[in-house]
Amino acid sequence: FGLDHIPEEKGAVVATNHSSNLDPPLIGADLTRPLFTMAKKSLHETPVLGSVIRRLYSFSVRRGVLDTTALRTAVSLLEHDNLVLMFPEGTRSPDGELQKPRPGVGKIVAEASVPVVPGYVKGSYEAWPKGQAVPKPHKTSVHFGEPLELTERAHGATDREDYEAISQRIIDSIRGIKNRVDSTSQEGTGQD
Repeated sequence: FGLDHIPEEKGAVVATNHSSNLDPPLIGADLTRPLFTMAKKSLHETPVLGSVIRRLYSFSVRRGVLDTTALRTAVSLLEHDNLVLMFPEGTRSPDGELQKPRPGVGKIVAEASVPVVPGYVKGSYEAWPKGQAVPKPHKTSVHFGEPLELTERAHGATDREDYEAISQRIIDSIRGIKNRVDSTSQEGTGQD
């Protein structure tokens, strides 16, 4: 839902919740242009999977440290009018709920000065939560919201506190989409 919010030509960060390994393919499935994705370095080092995800526009990031190479790669892709998928939470949610955002996405948005398309992936946690060996059938959907123009806020952002504020604004927007989608789902089933 909301594919019309994805820019057809310009660079943008696509920022969503992250509850499952299913999220990147679900998010990119109906897009008409490549979606570059940061994935943890260990996935890139896995023989078969690493080869597959690199072909699907993935680049590696070292978790737990400030990976300046990954940050520069993301900014460069955005400056060259590409779409880059980012998960403000940094990693998959252990319980399917939104987690506190990390400053990395805020830093990238500040440096690239591009819009952010917030999104919410519904049902992926139920289909394949962290720790479950294989996915199980479950209805999923992806909902994109209106792009956030954070360039004014990002202009002049220079420290962790600024980047955290940008990341918080993004996660708040994702939460708004989630609340809207969840309330619409409950109304459709007659639940309160």
